[in-house]
Amino acid sequence: MEVSDDGVGGVPGDAALPALTDRVLAVGGSLTVHSPPGTGTTITAVI
Repeated sequence: MEVSDDGVGGVPGDAALPALTDRVLAVGGSLTVHSPPGTGTTITAVI
């Protein structure tokens, strides 16, 4: 699953959405956050 926006970006990948990260990891998946400043944020969960 991938969710993205066109906001300001700059979200640190290791600090974003800890509860969601825990849930995805609990079922053997992975979660990544790509959020360069000025370009929006994309969150990808692979389960």
